[in-house]
Amino acid sequence: MVPLAGSNGKTWFGVGSNGKLYRRYEDGGGTWHWVDHGYGKPDHQLYNAEPCVNGPKAVEVTTSNGHLAGRHFWGGNWLRTHHGRPYDSHVIATGCSNVNTSGSKSRTFLRGSDGDLYEHYYDWGTGFRWRWHGVPAKPPAPPATYVDDIKTTSYYTGRGRSNVFVVGTDGNLWQLWTKHVHNSPDTWFNRGKPAGKVIRHIHASRGGLRWAITTDGSVCRAIGAWPCYSLPNRKILDCSDPFLTSAGRSMFCNTVGTVYNPSYSGYRVSIYYVIYCASWVFGGPV
Repeated sequence: MVPLAGSNGKTWFGVGSNGKLYRRYEDGGGTWHWVDHGYGKPDHQLYNAEPCVNGPKAVEVTTSNGHLAGRHFWGGNWLRTHHGRPYDSHVIATGCSNVNTSGSKSRTFLRGSDGDLYEHYYDWGTGFRWRWHGVPAKPPAPPATYVDDIKTTSYYTGRGRSNVFVVGTDGNLWQLWTKHVHNSPDTWFNRGKPAGKVIRHIHASRGGLRWAITTDGSVCRAIGAWPCYSLPNRKILDCSDPFLTSAGRSMFCNTVGTVYNPSYSGYRVSIYYVIYCASWVFGGPV
């Protein structure tokens, strides 16, 4: 199972190895439950990436055939939605990132198979719309850089604009600054990478800030000199989006042993200033 994407700390969504969507939630009595939400619509398996969570009762996912699908709770039932592909039917969405905050429209950013960034959002006047954001860098500013990876990595900096963080094909962290006006100009920024490392995934949230998962199995903070953290004899494969707790900023991470014990295990990594503390996280869908 890929790392879970959460909402309010008590509801989490994830895609299982069987291509189904699962929900993990805590009831009023403090008991945790797993719910099987099945496949996308039509019945295609889901892409092996974190869902885009719009809230505890709404989530969007990409399917194995490159469509954007969703599940939301309405009228006492969980319903399916199907949004298709961005613009050209040959451009397949692979992975998504959701921007959502109170008082603002939900916006989903997706990586196309062409390496471009696309946006899907709801406009009260025209309904659902697609928007194209291009690539981080292109000639005459060599080298050409495309979107290589996107997670649930976006957060608002204010009303009327979004910041979206992606991994470029150059292994760097790229930031898109965009206004919420259809076809308004975009601005891309190159935020670099940890010295001597290549970024595989970027995770970001308003409270947890920006973190990078590198190809050598470390997790690094996109701040200052990019401090990096790792576990002895274990490689970090991927993590959830960071979240803010009373003790610090934390993530749930999938790891694999590299010496003697090649098993998969879950860690929660928490940052208190420059110190990390890892603790086991048990549990999986059945």
